[in-house]
Amino acid sequence: MANCSQINNTTIIGTSAVTYDGTQLPCTDVNTCDGLNTILSKFDAIICSVSANVATITEDVTNLTEDVMLITEDVTNIYNQLGICCPTTTTTTTLPITTTTTTTVQPTTTTTSSSSTSTSTSTSTSTSTSTSTSTSTSTSTTTSTSSTSTTTSTSTSSTTTTTTTEAYVLYEGLISNTSDFSNACLLPLIDTVWIEGNYVRVFTDAGGTIPFNGSNVYWHLQKLADINSASFPIDASGFITGPASLCL
Repeated sequence: MANCSQINNTTIIGTSAVTYDGTQLPCTDVNTCDGLNTILSKFDAIICSVSANVATITEDVTNLTEDVMLITEDVTNIYNQLGICCPTTTTTTTLPITTTTTTTVQPTTTTTSSSSTSTSTSTSTSTSTSTSTSTSTSTSTTTSTSSTSTTTSTSTSSTTTTTTTEAYVLYEGLISNTSDFSNACLLPLIDTVWIEGNYVRVFTDAGGTIPFNGSNVYWHLQKLADINSASFPIDASGFITGPASLCL
């Protein structure tokens, strides 16, 4: 036993004089009747082992991180080489988008009527006086009536329809054959699809006539011309309905 100084006049009992009288402790390998020195040595061995394991795990994580960075760089180089030696196929599909403008003129009827009537009356009176009185009165009336004419014009309705055609680009790509409710990055890219523009809509045919039914869940999707893939929410009509989660 080491020579230990007393503290505050207390009686010092050596650790070799202390014995564990509890049940066995399997995780630390402490047994009944083990002395305190033995118990402490077992604890020290466990702590040293844990510290060594933590250091090993830290080193392994560092190495894995470096490996992932190297793999990412290699994948980027592979995609770049594919772009040089094996260009991907881009299909441009022109689909009609009809815009109809209708101008309707309601039927109208215009009627013009004209009539004229002229009346003229003249009266003359003559009186003479002599031995006898004579009075003479003459009245003349003239009436002139013109005929009435009516003109009616009618216009019919008309409709004008204008159809315009626009074009958009479909890119060949790959999509997972299963989906996920939150993130589909871990699902493998299996099936060929066609992607409208900058990830607007997904079709199952190169003609852009059959929308991909995404059932409003997440799918792993990638254009063949792109380096990275992503997890996209796609609705039942093939439209991408939300932001993507980039798959690294």
